[in-house]
Amino acid sequence: LDATWAAVIRDVEDGWVELRALPDAFKRDREVVLAAVRASGNALEDACEDLRRDRGVVLAAVSSNGSALRFAPEEIRRDPEVVLAAISGSALALRCAAAELWRNRDFTLAAVQVHGSALMYAPDGLKRDREVVLAAVRNDLSAMEHAPQALRHDPEIIRAASVHLAQAPR
Repeated sequence: LDATWAAVIRDVEDGWVELRALPDAFKRDREVVLAAVRASGNALEDACEDLRRDRGVVLAAVSSNGSALRFAPEEIRRDPEVVLAAISGSALALRCAAAELWRNRDFTLAAVQVHGSALMYAPDGLKRDREVVLAAVRNDLSAMEHAPQALRHDPEIIRAASVHLAQAPR
């Protein structure tokens, strides 16, 4: 059995075998699942429920493919560190973050620094926060469309936007 287990891990790591093709016993084995999600984060979908709740397994999955966050349970999608790791790898993960995270200023500020477009998920109060909007616009000019009118006329925010415009291909 140990030789079989080692061979399965090797095949999963090398991409020869996907987790979904393995018997359920392997989908419950943390080492096999870790190898699978490191090779392809989306393998998290095929892991057993307990391992989809395992923070370490989910972190490995989202580090491989940020959009794998969609296969994590709600309580993991409330974890700022896991969600920030996910959005660092994929803007698609923004949609999977628990709604309550967006009410947290520190989380929202960190998120817009990674993807300025994340400003669209911020509650209105944080969309009026000058520092949050400035960080978002510095990262992505499209964040301006989610900024309130009053901040669109802020000189520093206009300068941040103009940097993007100056760098745009002509």
